[in-house]
Amino acid sequence: MADPRVVTAGALVQHDPDEVTMLHFDRSADTPTLAPIDTILLPRVPVAVITSAWSITGPDSLLTLDNPAIVSATTTAIRISGGTLGRIYSVSNKIGFNTNPSRIADASFRVLVQA
Repeated sequence: MADPRVVTAGALVQHDPDEVTMLHFDRSADTPTLAPIDTILLPRVPVAVITSAWSITGPDSLLTLDNPAIVSATTTAIRISGGTLGRIYSVSNKIGFNTNPSRIADASFRVLVQA
């Protein structure tokens, strides 16, 4: 398997149905920033993704997602395989952050299956 491809929200990814593709989803645009706080009383904690859930919609159920992961504070990962030639699928990733109050963000990209 080749190195992971980095994708961003709204991207169109080309995928060969005979290959297994590892994707890193850059979620830095969704990562909230915290206002400065009094570090004597409350130490500042870097904002990071702590939960990640994946879903897929498309013309059929032949595109498969597996091996979900959180690879950094702003990046999640998923492995895709299969799919129907010429079809487009939407892959969504809902993430949660270590903020208080907690924050959730949902974003997606599309997968075009081509040989």
